Amino acid sequence: MKAQHTLTLHGIGAVAEYLTKPRQTGAGNSSDRSGDADFFGTDSLAEALTIARAGWTKGAQDAAKALAERKTAAGEKTKTRRTVTNYDVAGDDCDVARFCAGDPENMTEARRVSVKGKTVRRVNVSLNFSQGVSGKKIMEYAVAVCAAVQRIEAGGNRVELWVKKQIADRDGGPVVFAMEIRVKDAGSRMHPAALAFACGHPSFYRRFLFGLVERFPARAVTKISKESYGYTVADDSTGYLTKITRCGSDSETDRAIAEISAAK
Repeated sequence: MKAQHTLTLHGIGAVAEYLTKPRQTGAGNSSDRSGDADFFGTDSLAEALTIARAGWTKGAQDAAKALAERKTAAGEKTKTRRTVTNYDVAGDDCDVARFCAGDPENMTEARRVSVKGKTVRRVNVSLNFSQGVSGKKIMEYAVAVCAAVQRIEAGGNRVELWVKKQIADRDGGPVVFAMEIRVKDAGSRMHPAALAFACGHPSFYRRFLFGLVERFPARAVTKISKESYGYTVADDSTGYLTKITRCGSDSETDRAIAEISAAK
């Protein structure tokens, strides 16, 4: 489902920089609402930025425990191709040196063969939680994702990790605004504490992503931020760790966590 507006950012640093922009006139300000740590995971946007810089240590520790409880996922191998020269009694071209030396296998043939190597795998993480999903449950989701990403990489893959969220201005309506953030590129190993935060700490979801909605320069998006930040929309694109890409309750989030924990 194509969004009317899309914001694509590369890295948590880019998100933090975007949050330094002024809010759009008439936008909401929930991202910096003080208190309600059970919902937001922190007491303020400033505290959330501090955790983003230092990393979410508790999340990394819990992910390490989850990782230890499971065997490493088997790595899928990429099949690339390379050209090798094959010598035989028949072929396309004569190797003059071998012919002069009397070698009967002097005819050459170029052949394409498969070579195995690490897969570069794009993984999408859905951050689509309804208001009724508790901050504690979102933390559990983030820990499961963090462990899964580390497990996949330990199995021989390189993960390019994107977190995504889609919102509409009414329940069942078209996607008005989509956010996609590459929090890890395939060539880097992300610090577990930073990875755990970006995988869905409530402050990343409810302070950082809400803050992006408040600052995006489109009237339709500003209107959504003013009116309770809209309705989450499931994403039917591929590459997710789960079939569930929208969680409307704690129990539905539990099902998504189970899928993530089983993911290879």
